[in-house]
Amino acid sequence: MTERLVRWTLGGLLLVVGLALAAGGAWLIALGGSAYYLIAGLLCVLSGALICRGRRAGLWVYAATVAGTVLWALWE
Repeated sequence: MTERLVRWTLGGLLLVVGLALAAGGAWLIALGGSAYYLIAGLLCVLSGALICRGRRAGLWVYAATVAGTVLWALWE
């Protein structure tokens, strides 16, 4: 039961954060800004959904999102 609770808590948190990032990113694109936040938000949503389903791929998607964020930050 504990593993399931942790999985749903982490996955749910990533889903909520991802939706907020994606919504803000879509708005930023409409204003002529960077697409980064939309992409990062969608990847967080995907990661959260996979984690909720018990798929380890969700952790890899999140790791790739973090790595992409670091690369983007260094580039900026």
